[in-house]
Formats: sequence, structure tokens, C-alpha cells
Amino acid sequence: MDASAKTSESKLKRWRHQSKEVLKVMSVTPKVLKLIWNANKKLTFGVFFLSSLSAVVPVIELELTRALLDTMTKHIGTSQNLSAQIFLLIAGMALTGLIFTCIEPTRHYFQENLGDILTRDINALILRKASSFQDLAPFENPEFYDKLTKAEDEAGYKPLLTLTHVAGLFYAAVGLGSFLVVLLSFQPLLVLIIAATALPNIIVQCKASQASWAINRFETPEVREMHYVRTVLTRDFNAKEVRLLHLRDYFLDRYQRLFERFRQRHQKLRFDRWRNGTWLSVLAAIGSAGCYAYIAAQAVARTLSVGSLTLYLAAVDRVTIGMSNLTYSVGSLYDCNLFISNLFEFLDAPPTMAVPTDGTAVATPRMIKDGIEFKDIVFKYPDAEKPTLDGLSFHLRRGQTVALVGENGAGKTTIVKLLTRLYDPTSGEILIDGVNLREHDLKDWRSQLGVIFQDFNRYYLTARENIGIGKVELLKVPSAVEHATELGGALSVIDTLPNKFESILGKWFDREEEKSVELSGGQWQKVALARTFMRSLGTKVGETLLVRSIGSARCSSADSG
Repeated sequence: MDASAKTSESKLKRWRHQSKEVLKVMSVTPKVLKLIWNANKKLTFGVFFLSSLSAVVPVIELELTRALLDTMTKHIGTSQNLSAQIFLLIAGMALTGLIFTCIEPTRHYFQENLGDILTRDINALILRKASSFQDLAPFENPEFYDKLTKAEDEAGYKPLLTLTHVAGLFYAAVGLGSFLVVLLSFQPLLVLIIAATALPNIIVQCKASQASWAINRFETPEVREMHYVRTVLTRDFNAKEVRLLHLRDYFLDRYQRLFERFRQRHQKLRFDRWRNGTWLSVLAAIGSAGCYAYIAAQAVARTLSVGSLTLYLAAVDRVTIGMSNLTYSVGSLYDCNLFISNLFEFLDAPPTMAVPTDGTAVATPRMIKDGIEFKDIVFKYPDAEKPTLDGLSFHLRRGQTVALVGENGAGKTTIVKLLTRLYDPTSGEILIDGVNLREHDLKDWRSQLGVIFQDFNRYYLTARENIGIGKVELLKVPSAVEHATELGGALSVIDTLPNKFESILGKWFDREEEKSVELSGGQWQKVALARTFMRSLGTKVGETLLVRSIGSARCSSADSG
């Protein structure tokens, strides 16, 4: 095989690969359309119906214009009065103009409302998926965070943008098809000329979208790091140390360097897209000029009436614009599909922890008889070189109170995470009354545990909610919340608040009728402890098993459960 044949074969393989990639990306469109349809069927139908109607009306207007011009041309130079036919044509043009004027604001109104519902539904899908993972492993995986970040960043506008482009594509296709019928009935060669000069732009658009997607996929960690730097400089929990250590300039410089790399890559991409788009626009303009010249020549040869001349010139113009709109919509839809595929990748991510189904799960006993046993436990965090726990075995008997004491990094918190099944052991077993924890109903097991970690959550809700969500089903039972507050030693905190249990904690949100209240670290700890005591209310547990993970002398707080 000579060099030219090899080159041709290589180009053919590359073209086939690119074609498969384009088809793969465009195959996302039905999934997006399904999301849109499920969001609101009536609004979706309304958007596409009005888009098709909007595309057909201009064709009707041009046909009426041709008929009007031809009819009036016949009356020029004669003594005949304007016929009823002319009045009907004028009335028809006025009516179609009115319809066209009313369509666009109505379609826009439908599309905005549909966009709000769609954004809500997709954000709910993301939140539901993110919270469906039962263990912590995904949340300590950078690849998972990349997918989650991209899904979150694009959920607010990409599906809506996809809706806009799909509707635009539908509009362009219907309108283009209508005017193509007009031109095909006159001279099919004109359609081939316009298509040949306009279609290359679709290929260029898709290639540019592929390059943009590749850059964004590559730089997602950088974008996430920029978001992190912004968080460091703007959130209350970082404010103290940033100021005490004079970290503002350090993080500002870091943000600017990250953003500059981000900007330079996109600047080159934008320039390439502008340059290619300009040359292809010139090519399309040459094709249109050739079509205009042909139609003008036919008019000079007196083979076209004035009305037909107007119709075909307008048809070439509309087909050229339609091709441009179709190219833009296809390229933009391809671009959206590349990015929204991140959403479906995230939503299709498999669970990282095997949880028994309802039919096979073992119900956790309300009162443990034998106790909890760690048997030859080995645990290594993802990407860690050495295991945190290596061959650990112990047996906690019923009724025992046990303290875990050790240096930082000894594995105290890890034991609590394994016991609460936020992780599964790398090897070994955790037995509850002799039954492997993996076989227990996870929700049932966790409902009987109370845990406070060093990095416990601070919920910017009311004090009642902060404590009551320890057991959501008892949140609206005032006596339960008050009893848990007393057990946690948080009554003294509540007494200092302006609206007692109804005071908003944390300084992120204010209500019109009241200001929020910030607590000290110790006060937040008492609220978290009261939240933990909510777990023991309304159950039949006779004894409480406490596992306390106490830090070294250098730690000011402890993990406990």
C-alpha cells in the first residue's frame, strides 16, 4: 500500500471515528427531551407547537405577498377598481402578521415557565443522587467531585439552553423545510448551492464544541480550585484564620493565576471559532449571491412575474438564514449535549456501597444481647499507602461504657465511621450479635445510633430545627425537642436567644421579622449534643451504648457517638 493510500485510509478512519463521536453526543438529545417532557407536558407541547407555527407563518406571508403583487400588477394601467380579492389578500397578510407578532411572546412565556420547572427537577435529581450514596467514599474521590461539580454548575442553565436550542432547531428545520419546498419547485440547483456553502459550518461548529468540551473537562479541577479559593475568602468559617494569618493576598494571587490559565485557553478557542466562522460566512454569502444572480437573470428573461421574483428572492434569503440558524442550533445543541452528558454520567454512577434490599436485610434488634465485635479488621482509606487499622479485634459487651484513647491518626474516628457504616472494612467483619453489619438494614441500624463528630454540622435553621432534626419524625413535638435540649445541656443556650427555640442560628440568613444569631463554638457543641439525644427519644432501647473517640491532648474537641 503506497503512502497516499495509507493517508486516505487514515483520514477515512478519523472521519468514521469523528462521525461516531458526533452521533454519540447527539444521542443525549432524546434523554434531555424526556426530561423536558416529564417536567411539564402541556408547556413542552406549547413551545414546540408555537415554534412550528412561527416557522410556517413567514411562508404564508410570502405566498400572500406574491399573490397580492401579481394581482395588483394586473390592475396597473387599467381602469378597474381594486377587487375583493385584493382586500382579502391584504386582510390575510394583516392577520398572519398579527399571529406572528403574538406567537413569540407567548412561546417565550411558555419557555421561561418550562425552564423554571426543568431546572427545579434537574437540581432535585442531582441532590437525590448525591444523597443516595450511603458511604463517604465517593465524597473523598476527586473524580466524583469533578462530576458533581460539573453537574451542579450546568444544572441551572444547560438544560434550559438545550431546550432553547432544540426549540430553535425545530423552528429552523420547519421554516427551512417550508422555504426549501418553494425553491425546489422553482430550481433544485439553488438548494444544492446553498447547502454546499452552508453545511461545512456545521462540521466546524461541532469541532469547536468538541475542543471547548475537552478544555472544560481537562480544567474542571482548576475550576473547582477557583471555587474553593473564593469560599476561603468569603465564608464565615474561614474568616478568622484568613485575617490572623494575613492570607488574603496569598489566596487572591492564587485565584488570579488559576483564572489567567483558564482565560488564555478559552481566548485561543474563541479566536479559532471566530476565524473559521468568518471564512465560512463569506463562502455562504458567495453562494447566496450566485442564487440571487440566477433569479435576477430569469426575471430579466421575463420568465418570472413580479410576485414570483419577490417570492424566490425572499426564499433564497430565508433559506440562507435558515441554514445559518440550523447550523447554529445544531452546533449549540452539540455543545450543550457534550456538557449535559456530564449530568447523565453523574446520575448513572453506580452505588459505591452494597446495601441489602428490604427483603434480605436483617432487622437490627432494639436491644443488643451479645454486643458488638470487630473481628480482624483491616481498613485503608482510598489512595492511602498504609492501612489505618490493621488486624484490629475487640468485643464490646452489652452494658459497657468504653473510651477509645490514642494519638491523632491512631484510628479512633475511623472505628466510629466503620461502626456507623460510613465505610466498610477492607477486610474482616463487624458483628452485631454475631451477624455481619453488612447484612443489617442500614437505615434501621443508623436510626439507633447517636454520633457527634469533631466537625459536626452547623445548620443555619432555627434552634428548634437544629435540635429536632436529630429525629425528624419528632421535630414537631415540642416536649421531645425540649427534653433532648435538657439532656444535651443546651437549655442555657436557648435561654440566651431572643426568640428562644424559634431563633435562627448562624449569620447566613435573616427573616424580615428577626435577625439571626451566631453562637460560640461551645454553644454550637451543646446544640449538636442535644441533637444527638433526640436519637434516643421515642424508642424502646433499654440501655445506651456510648463510644467516645477522644483526641490527644492537643485536640480541643472530641468525636463521640
